[in-house]
Amino acid sequence: MRLAQTEGWGSRPSDPGLYPPGLNSTAPGWPPDIQTASVILTTHAEAMQYVGGGTEAGDGSRLVLVIRLVGDFSWITTGPPGHGPATGNVATIVVDATTGQDTDSGLESVNPPASLPGATLLYKNPAVRASAPAPTASSSDVASSPAGQVVAGSTAASVVVGPACTAHELTADLEDIEFAADQTYGWIIIRNTSVTDCQLVGHIGLVGVDATGTPDTVSVSAPVAGGLLLTADAVPVPDNKMPPAGEHVAFLVPDSSLSTTTGTNPGADCTATDQVTPATFRLDINGSGTIAVPNTADGSPEQFRQLRVCQGQITAGTVTGEPN
Repeated sequence: MRLAQTEGWGSRPSDPGLYPPGLNSTAPGWPPDIQTASVILTTHAEAMQYVGGGTEAGDGSRLVLVIRLVGDFSWITTGPPGHGPATGNVATIVVDATTGQDTDSGLESVNPPASLPGATLLYKNPAVRASAPAPTASSSDVASSPAGQVVAGSTAASVVVGPACTAHELTADLEDIEFAADQTYGWIIIRNTSVTDCQLVGHIGLVGVDATGTPDTVSVSAPVAGGLLLTADAVPVPDNKMPPAGEHVAFLVPDSSLSTTTGTNPGADCTATDQVTPATFRLDINGSGTIAVPNTADGSPEQFRQLRVCQGQITAGTVTGEPN
């Protein structure tokens, strides 16, 4: 948050009169010309699509924060004598997640301003909030501070600079199984059981395996939305409940159709002979190792206790910090 505020103060407004007297990049809070500020955690290679027209190559092993500021900006740039400053309403700054140093930046005029996919909203100017639609997060997920900053509520994840989560720090449970719209799906809740907060990034691999460890479903990869803060010493989440206040977890939702999708009769009801019931779901935590999730939702009714997969075909959406 503080890093984004500093970048905001460093982006001079088009009208110098917008600066309150005496305020500069060391001032607390947000400058008045900032309408919104959002951020994602990603690799430098992925970040380059948001600056410079996406033409430059980046470093796929380097973690960065992409900070997007919407407001009224004027940047001093080099050029021939008489050229003026660059102006725009969308400033994008790429910052090394380890050192905090700027690596790349871009300024453009876009109407309406484009948002970063899967971004965490850090700030929305109170004046904008009064005249524009509210953020997409629900009121149960965010709370507004007196300064107008949007901070994490019960399970919404805050983007922070911290160590990436590894498999040995995490555990996961199948919490619930439900049926809807010709689909069966379950909630896998990923918790941080180590003594240090960590950031879940990258992708989570998912495959169902039988009692011998042999895969009996297809393997899928679910992207992590932005960077998800997982708080340390997370306790198990009770069945059909949300995590306690202040505890941040991640939700992965595997699902399978209730109809056949392959073979000679696609679209037919998935019979018992078509169904596969994995003993365990194996999660690959962004290449750092795997964790096993028993295919048992103990708190669910008997008929909903295991996730059955039609013809071994399974999918999984984005890993998020709240149920989806």
